[in-house]
Amino acid sequence: MKTVLVKHEISMSFTIIRNLLPKHVIKLLMVSGPLYKPPCDRYDSVSVLFADIVGFTKMSSNMTPQQLVDMLNDVFSIFDRLALQHRVHKIETIGDCYYCATGMPDPDPEHADHMLRMAMDMHEATRSFTSPTGEPVVFRIGVHSGPVVAGVVGSKMPRYHLFGRTVRLASALEQS
Repeated sequence: MKTVLVKHEISMSFTIIRNLLPKHVIKLLMVSGPLYKPPCDRYDSVSVLFADIVGFTKMSSNMTPQQLVDMLNDVFSIFDRLALQHRVHKIETIGDCYYCATGMPDPDPEHADHMLRMAMDMHEATRSFTSPTGEPVVFRIGVHSGPVVAGVVGSKMPRYHLFGRTVRLASALEQS
C-alpha cells in the first residue's frame, strides 16, 4: 500500500513540474540534480502574447474572492485548451494577465501564424463572456515576434521566463 501511495505522489509531483517547466529543462534537472543551473537558451524567432482584462481592478472590486478566482479559472482554462490546440507554451498568469509564447523550445517557422490564430480564438471564446456581476469581460491582446532569451529563474519556486525586447513590446502592445 505504501508503494502505491509513493508512486501516486511521484506521479502528481511530476505532473505539476511538467506544467511549470519545459520538457528539455526537466530532463536536464533530472539528470543533473537540483543544484544544476539550467542553461539559458536564445531563440531567434518566437511569438509572444499577453492578454489581460480591460478594467479588471474596478470589475474585481465588485466580486467576492471566490467569484473572482472562479472567473479567472474559467477563462484561463479556456486559454490553456487553446494553447494546446495551437502549440503555444503558457509561460504564466500574472493576476488577470495570460502570458504565452510559441516558436520555442522547438523552433517553428509558423510560430506567428499559430499565435495569431490563438489570439483570434481567445477573442472569439471570450466575446460573450461576462463577469459574475453581469459585466462584459473584454480582453486586450498584444502580440510581437522576434528574438528572446529563455531560462529558469529562482530556486524556491522556479519559473521558466522569457526576456528581451520582444517580450517588452508584446506587453506594451497589450497595454495600448
